[in-house]
Amino acid sequence: MQPTAGRGPSILDHLPPSTNTYVYESLDQFTSILSAETERLQQDRDNRSQFLVFAHVPNNAFEQDLHEWPTLALESGYTDSQGKLTANAEWWLSASNGDTKIAMTLDIDKKSRKITIKAFEYSDTSNLHEESVTVQKPYNSDTQVLGAPLRIPFIVTASRF
Repeated sequence: MQPTAGRGPSILDHLPPSTNTYVYESLDQFTSILSAETERLQQDRDNRSQFLVFAHVPNNAFEQDLHEWPTLALESGYTDSQGKLTANAEWWLSASNGDTKIAMTLDIDKKSRKITIKAFEYSDTSNLHEESVTVQKPYNSDTQVLGAPLRIPFIVTASRF
């Protein structure tokens, strides 16, 4: 079988001749090929391949939607006020017309040895929803974490909506 015919060069073209290669496009096709190969191996014990290689034909399952805006925006500030960071986060959400799903702020306060992470998103009712986690390490004491965990849906970070 010529697995990459019409698809351009591939690593599959450089496998040893004793390797059976199969390119499949669907689960049904994969199952059918696997059944046939299993049966062949059971019947022809003297002429077995050393390797079996299965390759899935690429499709758009993992392609990112091409938007002009990021799906997740991060505003960080060392000297900016939390109010300015929040205003910037709200801007990302509103100016992108929904393309930016989550805007996060990272506020670093060196004096109090505190980092505040906030995530903002619009809920189904167009209300701004906010989650916050604060990590603080006061002098001569243990690190404190308030508000954990901060959850960011995978679907947002992977651009799959």
